[in-house]
Amino acid sequence: EAHKFQDDRVVSNYILTKMKHSKNAHMIKNDLSLKDILSVYPLFDLVISNRRHASIFAAIHSIPFMVLSTGTMWHHEPFMNMLSSKHLVGQLSQSIFFQ
Repeated sequence: EAHKFQDDRVVSNYILTKMKHSKNAHMIKNDLSLKDILSVYPLFDLVISNRRHASIFAAIHSIPFMVLSTGTMWHHEPFMNMLSSKHLVGQLSQSIFFQ
């Protein structure tokens, strides 16, 4: 079984609860095919994710994005360095989920 912090929805739900204007945000909750995922990206104004592929898809579509790392900086760092965007990576402590 995967660790619960590998599930994007755990981090996304947390972010949503902290957003001042969460009614303006949308979280994808369903499992989508790659084709379906790529088809919705043009609708986004901003992508916040803890997953590398979400960042790559945002970059491909020229959508601003921010990575929230949950302890796997090595997973994001090469891609973000390639874009000269390491400053767009935030470290999200897993302990915040247990407050």
